[in-house]
Amino acid sequence: MSTQMVELNTKLWLTNGLLFINFDSGGSNKLLRLFIGLLISLVALTAQLVLRPFRKKTDDAIASVVR
Repeated sequence: MSTQMVELNTKLWLTNGLLFINFDSGGSNKLLRLFIGLLISLVALTAQLVLRPFRKKTDDAIASVVR
């Protein structure tokens, strides 16, 4: 899977996938959605740091900071 597909998948889950999280029918799930969004972002950042998709180390560092 290419780097662009991973980025698109991450963006899709962060923008639209979190809307389907609704465990409690009576209350607000804003904090739960925030936590799961943070978890998705951290997993994607960790994968980027481990896999190092760019040739130069500086490009990997810049991409990690921009993320």
